[in-house]
Amino acid sequence: MLLDVTAWRAGGEEQLGTKPKQWLRDPADRLWLWKAATWNLSPFGEYRKGDDWAERVVTEIARSLDIPVATTELAERAGEFGTVSLSVLDPESERLVHGNELLAEIDVIGSDPHDRTGYTLEAVRRSLDGVAGSTAGSTAFVSIAGYLIVDAVVGNTDRHQENWAVIESSTGERQ
Repeated sequence: MLLDVTAWRAGGEEQLGTKPKQWLRDPADRLWLWKAATWNLSPFGEYRKGDDWAERVVTEIARSLDIPVATTELAERAGEFGTVSLSVLDPESERLVHGNELLAEIDVIGSDPHDRTGYTLEAVRRSLDGVAGSTAGSTAFVSIAGYLIVDAVVGNTDRHQENWAVIESSTGERQ
């Protein structure tokens, strides 16, 4: 399915990541993150990288493995292809605490997504110590281990510090 999100109204800019993104509001007022497909240059001309359809495939692989994942759809906005991802947050009472913030809490430095100094599996485990997973009886580290399995299956090399997070409630509880 390809959603036409051209008429969806703006919901805010997304500051994180290396590519421009924009939050959009669908007709039901739900918040979705729009990411345009990436185009690269080669000696033979410009080509579509495929990150849009790859993100959609990853969503289905994760679901088939019972790994919690955001809802994503292929989308088109004003003639441009990309994806939209439905926000998993209650904007009134929750916020994302990204991996770079979690790693900073345990003194692993590196907010630049290209600087992965100290960004190890052990550091991630320590940063998630005591954080509940999104499924009953699970831990956040088990969830991220599931994402790493999906990353290995699809060849994803983009699991940098700003590309994973936990949800923090207004009371400070994390999952």
